[in-house]
Amino acid sequence: MPETVLQVTDEAGTLLTPLQATFEVDYQFVGDAEPTMVLEGDVQRGLIQADFPEPVRELQFSEVKVRTDSIPGGWDAYAGKTMVFEGRLPSASKGDSIKLPFKGVIPTTTEEKRVAVQSRRVEILNSLLQRYPNNAQQTVPNLPGDIDQALPGNLGEDVPLP
Repeated sequence: MPETVLQVTDEAGTLLTPLQATFEVDYQFVGDAEPTMVLEGDVQRGLIQADFPEPVRELQFSEVKVRTDSIPGGWDAYAGKTMVFEGRLPSASKGDSIKLPFKGVIPTTTEEKRVAVQSRRVEILNSLLQRYPNNAQQTVPNLPGDIDQALPGNLGEDVPLP
């Protein structure tokens, strides 16, 4: 079984297990003009597990490129990144990690946060109503719309079933 060579994390150091990405390993040998790709594969549960081939000549540097998959409707909040190892190969003993930068938008004001949470609530409600259609769409005619009108007044209260 290949050893875990690198971890793919966010900038805070959290392992990105649901990330769908691929990696590529390039070697730049002394005297060559272009790096040579020697290995590629998938990032599995935030880990790059591979047996890196031994260089056949003197190594100027090695680089590992992580490319995130942009799947429509998927989880693509992070940008890809290249990590360069000057004159050496990455090793599991050093515990190196590739820190991917976050490319999403972080709301800063209270109003932006409220709007973001409200829009996420509406998305969840719409997806649930599409997945589990019921008579709630007939009793609340303005769906999709304001989620406060679609739900009972106090969610902590027991709501009688029809």
